[in-house]
Order: sequence, then structure tokens, then C-alpha cells
Amino acid sequence: PTSQNFYINNLIADKEGIIWFSYKDDPYLICLNPKNQKSKYFKLPPQNNCWPANKDGSFILYANALIENYQGQFWIGTNQGAIILFDKKQEKFIKQYTISEQAPISSIVEMDNQRLCVTTVNKGFCFVNTNTGKQGNRYNLNPTLPKSFYSNIFCMIKDKRGNLFIGTLNDYLYYFDVKQKK
Repeated sequence: PTSQNFYINNLIADKEGIIWFSYKDDPYLICLNPKNQKSKYFKLPPQNNCWPANKDGSFILYANALIENYQGQFWIGTNQGAIILFDKKQEKFIKQYTISEQAPISSIVEMDNQRLCVTTVNKGFCFVNTNTGKQGNRYNLNPTLPKSFYSNIFCMIKDKRGNLFIGTLNDYLYYFDVKQKK
């Protein structure tokens, strides 16, 4: 890690049992083979053709969310509001879409093989076409509450019917019916 104040930000095991993780404040996706203890590091690509960095030169781009899709590739959500597709067989990043300028991606759920639901800190969530990067409507959960309560989404899961449970700041848990869009 390039930061002295690091911690593991994401941790998943892929379908083959390989461990994938990232550190907060570190621009790498890391894989670890538990059988031989060998690691590989994959540096995240620049966003908008530049590497965001602090004044002291430390990186401020890192993976904030990580999921394995149906094809065995990884969607990575960054702290700078982008989603990036990583092909582990080719060992390279193959797609990148900006979802929300300067709003960290907090979680990603694959809805089907052409659509993701992407949540952000402070800007609600939206559905994204995985082929084009086109975003659907942005949803905030409960506009009657102060903005910080309903737009700070930290986690999300999809139930067996394809609907979403969404966890927010201050202990709110929302249920979102995808078909009814509410």
C-alpha cells in the first residue's frame, strides 16, 4: 500500500477461490492465490485521463466497491465516482464509465447481464447499462428526511425477486421494488 493509514476496503473470493481485495487510499486491485500465497497487483486506470492525487502526491483513487459478475469479471466502483470492468482472464481493465462526479461509489449489484445498480455516497443510486454506460433515473430514497439521511447509501443487496435492500446512514434500511420503482 502507498498510504500509511490503510485498511482493506473490499474482500471477496471469486468462483475459483482466488481472493481479491483492495486497500483504502491505494490504487490497486490485488489478487491472492491461497494455495501458493502468490499475489498480483493491478493498478486502477486513470479516470478522465488523469490520476487524481493529493497535494503531497499520494493517490486518492481507490476501489470502494467490488463484485464478480455473471461472466466471472469484476466491476469495481471507485471513490471518484466511476465503475471499471476488470477481466481477470486477460488481466486487464476493459471498460470504464463515470457515474457521478466526485461521489464515491459505495456498492454495486448486478441486476442481470446488462444492468447494474450502483449506489453512491450523497447522490442516491441509479441503474447502469453495462454495454453502453448509459444511466437511468437517479433515485433518492426518502426526500422527506434531511438529505444526509436518505442519500448516503453504504450497502445494498438484491433479493431473490430482484428487489433491493439498501442500507443508509443513521441505521435506515430501505426496500426498493424495482418493477414499481419505489
